[in-house]
Amino acid sequence: MTLKDFILIYRLLAQHRKLEQKRDPMFATNRKGKLVGYIFFALFILYFLVMTIVFAWMAIHDSTHTTVELLFCFLPFLFVIDFTQRLYRQKTPSQIVRPYLLLPIPRQTVIDAFLLRLILNDNSSLLWLIVISAYSYMAVFFRFGFWCALCCVLFFFLFTKLSSMLYTITRTLADRYFLWWGLPILVAATMIIPIFVFESFQAYLFLGDILTDAPFLTLLGLLTVVFLLFAVNRRVQYAAVMNEAMKKTQTKLRTVSQFSFLDHYGEIGQYLRLEIKSLMRNKNPRRSFFSGVGMVLFISLIITFTTAYDGEMITNYWGFYCFLLLGMALLSRAMSYEANYIDFLMVHHENLLQLITAKYYFCVALLALPLLILLPTVVIGKWSLPMLLAYASFTAGPLYCAMMQMVVYNRVRVDLNEKLIGKNTAESSWIQVLISIGVFIVPVLLVQGLSSLIGPTPTYWITIAIGLAFIFTHRLWLRNIYHRFMRVRYQRIDDYHK
Repeated sequence: MTLKDFILIYRLLAQHRKLEQKRDPMFATNRKGKLVGYIFFALFILYFLVMTIVFAWMAIHDSTHTTVELLFCFLPFLFVIDFTQRLYRQKTPSQIVRPYLLLPIPRQTVIDAFLLRLILNDNSSLLWLIVISAYSYMAVFFRFGFWCALCCVLFFFLFTKLSSMLYTITRTLADRYFLWWGLPILVAATMIIPIFVFESFQAYLFLGDILTDAPFLTLLGLLTVVFLLFAVNRRVQYAAVMNEAMKKTQTKLRTVSQFSFLDHYGEIGQYLRLEIKSLMRNKNPRRSFFSGVGMVLFISLIITFTTAYDGEMITNYWGFYCFLLLGMALLSRAMSYEANYIDFLMVHHENLLQLITAKYYFCVALLALPLLILLPTVVIGKWSLPMLLAYASFTAGPLYCAMMQMVVYNRVRVDLNEKLIGKNTAESSWIQVLISIGVFIVPVLLVQGLSSLIGPTPTYWITIAIGLAFIFTHRLWLRNIYHRFMRVRYQRIDDYHK
């Protein structure tokens, strides 16, 4: 096949992808949600630009290391963050190629076209490109010249492509063997462990020196690695497509995880099983969950390895934010997911209390994730264990109590497989907005006020005591939420059906 034919097929397939998105029934109804998403993305970029300016200013005034060396210290965190966000937004080419298997187009050509589009049309690289470009202009251009700054931008741009290639390979192979997810974990560990072993970023400082001394040679080496991964990716995707094409249509019973240990907890255990399976099977809650985990991991890395959030008030804010994020992702849509089968629930409406209780227990159990992710801050001495326990207990107590009120006030049904930014996800009442703002602001002001009066350590123990009081009395306020929902249940059922 000639280059002209390949370009023609590439443009045709790219057009198909655009038409697929445009003809989606949700395309016309998601405009409000997309607008909100664009605004948040713009604010996200603005936030990162501000952080970049601060980091660039610190790097310029650092007398021990060059600005290029300090930039490369960010490399392992970039990989972890970039790879994590691809888990819930990037498809593999083998998934996209399936409709073209019966057409008279060479399968390898179609795969190559989609892999090339994955490299050229990767929106996730836009944020990093903006951030690195801003840093390179401020901290590298005026010290090392234009070519060094350009090479820094190109290096990190190629590095995101390397992350993209590694993700597509892992995702495709993991569909057959789950253990392949160990590959990116091994890569991340290889990049992060030396930092703890040598207690420094010496390896990345050395890499920054290499790029400063031999920029084009460094880029050539990274480009070679990207091309090698591209070649491996071609073979992996082709094998996956051929396996799909040659697969016999045979119905095979699969073993479904039943979580039998939950049988010991009666009806609450059954609803806990429902929460777990809903998170595993459905796109919307699953993406909310992974987005929350990725954000908590990102904030933990910033707190652990930088001084950006060392202020007392900002520390309290991000501490509560990390613990609240996962629960809020699920509780902000409390009963909005269940609205898809509300008629079934109302047949035995007395079990609704058990459902609400199970939802609370599940969110409390999820607090173990931010607790483990934030433990490095305790190890290095930035945060204390009572501080983490205070954040966790206060979140499980009064903050979850406030968020559980969404059971009464949520009026909109959210499709379990709807995108995170959709028509229904953008609709909310003023009460929901007020609760969402309150759970972020009130605890920070409370802890900050008590800390200024009696000191940090007594404040943490008081916060733990308040949290435990709400936890031990959770049956009382959950029952109150249940009775209030039952008083307006017919109105809510009507709202859900609309």
